[in-house]
Amino acid sequence: MASSLWSISLKMLNIFVFFSLIGLYSAAQLLITHTPSHVKFLENAGKISSSEIPKAVSLAMGFSVDRDMEWKGLAESNPFKRPKASVVIAIETSVPVRPAHALSYPVENDYPVVQLESVVNNIESTFLEKNPLIVDLAADNTMFELKSRHADIFHRLPSTLANTIPFLKRSGSILDTMETGTLNVTNKPDLALLAELQIIKEIMFAIKDHKNLLEDSTPDLFSFGLTGLKDVVSSYGEESQITKDAVQLVEKFVEQITSEFQKFYKDNVVIEVVTLPPADGRLIRKSRSLLADPTKAPQTDKKKYNLGEDYDEMYPVAFNIILWMMIVLALALFAVSLGLWHMDPGRDSIIYRMTSQRMKKE
Repeated sequence: MASSLWSISLKMLNIFVFFSLIGLYSAAQLLITHTPSHVKFLENAGKISSSEIPKAVSLAMGFSVDRDMEWKGLAESNPFKRPKASVVIAIETSVPVRPAHALSYPVENDYPVVQLESVVNNIESTFLEKNPLIVDLAADNTMFELKSRHADIFHRLPSTLANTIPFLKRSGSILDTMETGTLNVTNKPDLALLAELQIIKEIMFAIKDHKNLLEDSTPDLFSFGLTGLKDVVSSYGEESQITKDAVQLVEKFVEQITSEFQKFYKDNVVIEVVTLPPADGRLIRKSRSLLADPTKAPQTDKKKYNLGEDYDEMYPVAFNIILWMMIVLALALFAVSLGLWHMDPGRDSIIYRMTSQRMKKE
């Protein structure tokens, strides 16, 4: 009898582990909520490795990568256009998040974090003497870390959960404009999630007040890391009503900021959402913290580092025009030369009449 009970217990445990792994797998996704017309992600492209997500972000922004991607979900883009900005929202969660109208790709979690440092390096090395708008938000249970080359426009944002409460009580806050369901700001897990979303909303308000930063020719990058949803799930369980309300809030919030960024950049922006299962240590989105020190601009001493001049933004356009014009002229010259070479000398052509020698008559 005891042996039978033990066997049943093992089977139940295996079933539980199996469905838990399925849940974690389904939660790991790359979601594309918006792309401009000249950037196209292919449907049914299959799984993408988490280590290849930064390459997909770089290629979607029009940069090259050092190695080819195995994932073939990104079509070749227009060489004359590139998105003005890319927004990456990394969510640590064990439950699926599905914003409306988003392309979804399963993620093979071969690397526990998404490293965006290569994307930052591409932007800074290409536009060395300019000052692109790069915003990096990281969060944990108690603190927010926001870094940017334009830190002066974000200096009023709160840095702790406690400091966020007054912002949540303002008009236009998350609590004021969105349906939060059973979430309660007095509970720490709920507050952590609401505060993270409010910080992103405050960043949007700050950008709205400094739209001149969006009008230059350099591409911008926004990286938002969210851990609050994980805390809600671990505190109340995946099937609880609070968790369901939290997931719905995050989905609606992603849809809302997608719409806001579309307005900011006139649809010329790529917005990606990465959901990965909880990892050991500090979250999903890591990378030199994207910006190692917001007070130090990158060195621009060209003589010291023997750097070449920056190319103008119209350089690829001019290069392609000159290249293809030269190719067309070369082909035209070859065709004319070939036609003259095979021309029948017996024809009554002005060329031969002017060059042929007349025979002398006696």
